[in-house]
Amino acid sequence: MKYTDQIRFPWYQHAIFWLAYVLFWSVRDLIHHDDLVDNIQLNVISGTFHAGLAYFNVYVLIPALLLKRKHLIYVLVLLGAMSITAFINSQVVAYYLYGIHDFPEVAAFFKSVRGITVLHFEAFFIAIITLSIILAKIYFIKDNDTQELIKKNLESELNFLKNQINPHFLFNSLNSIYFLIPKNAKKAAEVLLKFSDMLSHQLYEGNKDFIQLENEIKHLEDYIELEKVRQGDRVNVDWSVDGLVNGQQIAPMIFLTFLENAFKHGQLSSESSYKIEGKIEVDKNKISFKLRNDTGTNGQPVENDKGVGLENTKRRLELLYPNRHQLSISKSDTSFVVDLTLEINEN
Repeated sequence: MKYTDQIRFPWYQHAIFWLAYVLFWSVRDLIHHDDLVDNIQLNVISGTFHAGLAYFNVYVLIPALLLKRKHLIYVLVLLGAMSITAFINSQVVAYYLYGIHDFPEVAAFFKSVRGITVLHFEAFFIAIITLSIILAKIYFIKDNDTQELIKKNLESELNFLKNQINPHFLFNSLNSIYFLIPKNAKKAAEVLLKFSDMLSHQLYEGNKDFIQLENEIKHLEDYIELEKVRQGDRVNVDWSVDGLVNGQQIAPMIFLTFLENAFKHGQLSSESSYKIEGKIEVDKNKISFKLRNDTGTNGQPVENDKGVGLENTKRRLELLYPNRHQLSISKSDTSFVVDLTLEINEN
């Protein structure tokens, strides 16, 4: 964004500012002169010079010197501009007071060193005020731009992670159906029907930032049924859901990767049957997900905590639930345990 665009104010804000500025000094000057109209006329003259100094500072000195880190030159030039403004202002005010209103004593004051010093102070005051306004606006604009950039980068990263999750899920599901077809065509058809429901969930819910928790749980339960049909008696699943599920929201497919890993690595590591225990608990503003699967003792340990799917899920948790989630993954020779707690907004 160009500097002139950053500091642009509507014309009426300029008018309000200078009107308030003239009225402020005019009321203040009632201490010395009790005619408000005279004070306003005098401060309109001074205000004109101050406005010239302010806009010279804003549109010339700040972009040409201050923003280019030429701080010393900026201060010296600004002090020089203030001195010139104060001197010319003193001469014009003195002429106005002596030649038009016949106030020779007051006119002499403004031409004196003390009077010029007062006008220097006023020039310094307006320079500091306008500098503060401009720098504050530039800061807030840059801060907003930075926050917007961070938001866009996070959205891009989340979309990238989601696009990686979908193929991972599709590969695992199609792989399951592929191995089931030659064994039992009827069961394969049943699994394929479940898979279509899951694919619908992926297409219509997976691209949302947050979805209903009950829909996500149904998706997990469909996946469990798909694996139970494919693997038969080889897997024993103990699955439960406790608490008030309706009305709660969650980021889609946060739990799915852990469940996929439980089935995948449970069957790879176990020589015969294996067990998976899963539980979702909703308690006020927290969702707890606990999952345990047997890993067997066949001497071929599987690194469950590695892989694209799991790393993506961890990163999504960092982005979607910053400082609002606790993830614990532990493993032994015979089991693999995931314990995830999400803090959600209480409805």
